[in-house]
Amino acid sequence: MSLRSPLRKSFYQHLMLVSLAGAMSFPPTTFAAAADDGGDSSTVHRITIEKFKYGPSILKVKTGDTIEWVNKDFAPHTATALDDVFKTEKLKRGDVGMIVAGAPQTIDYTCQFHSNMKGQIVIESGD
Repeated sequence: MSLRSPLRKSFYQHLMLVSLAGAMSFPPTTFAAAADDGGDSSTVHRITIEKFKYGPSILKVKTGDTIEWVNKDFAPHTATALDDVFKTEKLKRGDVGMIVAGAPQTIDYTCQFHSNMKGQIVIESGD
């Protein structure tokens, strides 16, 4: 099997996603790495990074929801909270970073490499 086979690529992409989820660190009272607990009613929200913009740039979620950033640009990006509540690892093209929304709050974030990129997450109570 060649190193460029679809099976090997899929394995390495899965390995990278697992590595990214495990490499992120968040204060335990606010955020945690996303995990599948098998039966919750949380929602997964996807933010696409494309053309040096977050889309959507403002996202409303509920406590317990998962937020994913998917980089579709050739340049690497991050999603870094201005108050340091969270920071994804460097996301290369095709990489995914994720967090689970914690306590209700509004969080502004940017890309550590491109400060003109701005986004906001509004976390509302899950009740």
